[in-house]
Amino acid sequence: VQQIGADALLQVHPHGIRHVLSDRRVNEWRVPSGKTLVCAATNKRQVVVALSSAELVYFELDLDGQLNEYQDRKAMGSTVLALSIAEVPEGRQRTPFLVRAIVHVSHFSQLNTLQAVGCEDQTVRIVSLDPESTLETISLQALTAPPSAICIADMLDAGINKVQPTTFVNIGLQNGVLLRTVLDPVNGNLTDTRTRFLGTRPIRLLRVNIQQNPAILALSSRPWLNYTYQNFMHFTPLIFENLDYAWSFSAELCTEGLIGISGSLLR
Repeated sequence: VQQIGADALLQVHPHGIRHVLSDRRVNEWRVPSGKTLVCAATNKRQVVVALSSAELVYFELDLDGQLNEYQDRKAMGSTVLALSIAEVPEGRQRTPFLVRAIVHVSHFSQLNTLQAVGCEDQTVRIVSLDPESTLETISLQALTAPPSAICIADMLDAGINKVQPTTFVNIGLQNGVLLRTVLDPVNGNLTDTRTRFLGTRPIRLLRVNIQQNPAILALSSRPWLNYTYQNFMHFTPLIFENLDYAWSFSAELCTEGLIGISGSLLR
């Protein structure tokens, strides 16, 4: 669930999308019969969902606040494990790139139940969201293990660019390894990949705010925080118990914090 547009809510669930308008009207989009929705990526103007049939479906908010489906769906031919899109840049109508992680499967597979036996390789692909080339693959990167999460974030790192934020694609693997690679904003190429072992559990990646700047919370067998301090990138383990999920939290008594779930407890 998240806010979309100026005053509406978006809810994504296994059988479709609910667009809840400020006047309480609800527009529903249903997944085609016999299929389910397996993962999604959203920002305040764009929505991309992956179906169990390995198809991508793209939606974009128009100037009247209506969520419209792009006419052509894109068949990936492989199970989609994770999706991510960046926030919409200020003054723009859309962010130009989608990142998707897939597993290519051999003939011993059942895509409708998301069971893939005999994986041939794992890749992360950059997909265009430009109106002239929507859902076309631009570049790809091979992985050493199946991905568990992807998160794109524009963060300032003076070691790379002292003036403008750099677009990072963070890729969490099921074996607890995190890959951080730089996404070229012009041609969509992935460069300068770096790795770090975070723990023994598959990684979950969450985009949060730290001191009013974008940051990445990485959850494995221990939580880590990737943030910018004094214009340089830092990656620090948190002295806290394991979290299953977390998000930014702001209230009168805590203007900037994190709220998380650990088992059956709220932290």
